[in-house]
Amino acid sequence: MSRKLTWSIILASSIVTIFVTFTQLLYDYKRELDEIHSTFHYIEKSHQGVIAASLWHVDLESLKRIDSGLRDLPNIDFLVITFSEEPLQRPDARANLIMHQVDLHYTQAGQRQFVGRILMGSSKSRVYEKLARKLLIILVTQATKTFLVAAFMLFIFEHLIMKHLRRIARHARWLHIENRRLSPSWTSLESTDLQGELKDVVEALQEMQRTMENSYKELEEVETKLRQLNASLEAEVQKRIQENERQQMLIQNSARLSALGEMAGNIAHEINNPLMIISGYIRIIRSHMDSPRLLPEKLAFFGQKAEETIERITGIVRGLLRLSSHDVPANLQEIALNDVVRDVANLCRMRFLENHINFEVDIPLTRIIVNCRPVEISQIIINLLNNAFDAAKDQPKPWIKLHLYHEPERALVAVHDNGPGVPENLRFRIMEPFFSTKTYGHGTGLGLSISSAIAEQHGGKVYLDEHSRETRFILELPLSNIKE
Repeated sequence: MSRKLTWSIILASSIVTIFVTFTQLLYDYKRELDEIHSTFHYIEKSHQGVIAASLWHVDLESLKRIDSGLRDLPNIDFLVITFSEEPLQRPDARANLIMHQVDLHYTQAGQRQFVGRILMGSSKSRVYEKLARKLLIILVTQATKTFLVAAFMLFIFEHLIMKHLRRIARHARWLHIENRRLSPSWTSLESTDLQGELKDVVEALQEMQRTMENSYKELEEVETKLRQLNASLEAEVQKRIQENERQQMLIQNSARLSALGEMAGNIAHEINNPLMIISGYIRIIRSHMDSPRLLPEKLAFFGQKAEETIERITGIVRGLLRLSSHDVPANLQEIALNDVVRDVANLCRMRFLENHINFEVDIPLTRIIVNCRPVEISQIIINLLNNAFDAAKDQPKPWIKLHLYHEPERALVAVHDNGPGVPENLRFRIMEPFFSTKTYGHGTGLGLSISSAIAEQHGGKVYLDEHSRETRFILELPLSNIKE
């Protein structure tokens, strides 16, 4: 800062010195020229008559004295007195002279006669030399004055300002905002030895310290309260999340049981028919127990048919138990999607047949392996089949197709129907909760939204195939493996 101040003083002083010096030299130059012209006018006024009389009387001695006296005058470097009327030859322009010419006349018997001329000159070089000497004196004087003033101002600045600023800066280094504390040495900076603005600065900084300390205390209190509030909010959010998960689980279970409820009557019928078949076989066997006509081959045939029928009932019950179970595993399991689709098809088949709906199931022999929770995947397929049932049941020749297939890295379950389809202006809303295209009282509007959420949890998705001519919903899951 001192160096900047020094250079600022020198620069400002130099600018002022140059301006003042230039103005002074210009003034002195004009004054020198005025003195030269004053000398010319003095000679013209005071000696013109004497010189003219001497020329008229041809008084050479007088002319010599006059010439010698005029040459001794200041500012006269060239002088010529002539009798000729012809123009006088001026000196070479390189002589750098200021010239002045005077015509001489003598009055005799009332007549004014031309007797000669005077040519006077003064050298500009002498003027320039004077100005140069004066310029040197001014520059030396101004430079000396500038450095003396700069040194004096630096001394005053150092003693009155810089010393105290360094003290303030030294104490200010103890201020650490990160630590939110000030060293006691900061408060030990007294302002009693300061005056004026520096005293005000120190007092203002000390006041700022007190304000900051109070603010830090308030900030710490607020932070403590915020931490407590944040902990409380985190606990509340965690509680709400758990409650939300519980509610979602209840909704999914409710939707799953609702879907099963729609098929309950048909499932009972699906189980009752095989039981009647088994009962018939048992009656036949009992009625022919003592008959020699009951061959072992027939007995074995009846037993095999009964076992197949029991296996069919077992499959239906097993699928029903899986779908109605509340114990859904948390982790994904490696499952053959073929078995899941087959169990769902067995549960739904009788309902479709009872309503004269042609139900086609296409399950490949190749086992399509996926990582999933089978109960939830079954719930998705049942929801899609129930929607297809509601859409196709009023058609003249209703049909529904359930197709399982796979593509590279994808396992897909497609449900087709020949219902009226989903209107284009409503397709973007079909996955919204509580939105339904069914008539009032039929459906909750949660089937597709829940199915979509479950599929996303498995890394897949449920979507409407808009390129299909018929209504075609697809469940897509990541493919884990293929087994022949």
